[in-house]
Amino acid sequence: MTWTELLVVGTMAYNAVEAVIAIVAGVQAASIALIGFGLDSVIEFLAAAALLWRLRLEAVGASCEGIERGERRVHRFVGVTFMALSVYVVVVAGWTLWAREAPRESPLGIGLAVASLTLMPLIAWGKLRAADVIGSAALRAEAKETLACSYLSFTLLLGLVRSIYVDDAAVTTDAKGRTKIDAARIDPLGRLGGGEYSTMEGVVTVPRPA
Repeated sequence: MTWTELLVVGTMAYNAVEAVIAIVAGVQAASIALIGFGLDSVIEFLAAAALLWRLRLEAVGASCEGIERGERRVHRFVGVTFMALSVYVVVVAGWTLWAREAPRESPLGIGLAVASLTLMPLIAWGKLRAADVIGSAALRAEAKETLACSYLSFTLLLGLVRSIYVDDAAVTTDAKGRTKIDAARIDPLGRLGGGEYSTMEGVVTVPRPA
């Protein structure tokens, strides 16, 4: 097995583990974002599997015509998975905004996001190098999809970490059961200029030390 195939197999193995952990963590935390991230991993797993099939064609000595035909098929399939990935982003973002679901704390989800954010760029870089060596547009496209996974990991991480630093005392629920942050309980303070500061109660002046 070539190192290019090892990269793809490694991606498939990681995506399989990533999907299981994300979905389990998402169910435990009741997080749409985490469950969606797990489904995205399934999409990437399928793209990597199709690419592995194309690489195996070359490894077993298929004809140039057969390899070229496989290359075109996989390139199209990866394009379809990219579209599915785009739909995933739009649907999850739209649903989260409509439901007004705040990201919920999930240490397991945070660990997964950190791991993906660390590993995926490295794997994508290796695939891009391999794509240049073997001249495969399909591999190059799949590498970019792997890179997209790291971007999604970053946004997921921001949401999950942000949820940890919201004081429970400042979280309220309205009549419709929607979670909101009560600004009055946070008691924010903003500097206006000089010695003046704005609060929920109005403007206060803090004298400067002599």
